[in-house]
Amino acid sequence: LCHRKLEAGAFARWLKIELVGNPKISGDTFLDSDNLESLHQLLNFVASDVQTLLVLGSASIYQRPWCLGEMATAYRNGVHSVILAMPGYAPLSQEALDGLQTLDVQSLVENGISSDVKCRMLEAYAA
Repeated sequence: LCHRKLEAGAFARWLKIELVGNPKISGDTFLDSDNLESLHQLLNFVASDVQTLLVLGSASIYQRPWCLGEMATAYRNGVHSVILAMPGYAPLSQEALDGLQTLDVQSLVENGISSDVKCRMLEAYAA
């Protein structure tokens, strides 16, 4: 569950409880705040152990570097992704994409996510 804690933390916790208790859902439901130690560990987990990345689309989900990292890693590794639009969510516009170019994403670069990958991923999520 990819989420911005400030806007969707409680909903993410509730959703995990519901998904874990649902017999139709196989496998684990990963909520980063349960066992997050580093961005590198999180991105490796998304790349290798996630079947579907559920993005809780809150108003500022695209402004959080770690959320962008999860989405870019899923995109780069062909992980199926779904956006659940929450109140205040807006799909990315070209203006919003341009504004994200100034976002400090040094932590992503240090974990192998280039600006090019980020831009292609964001364009894919905007579609």
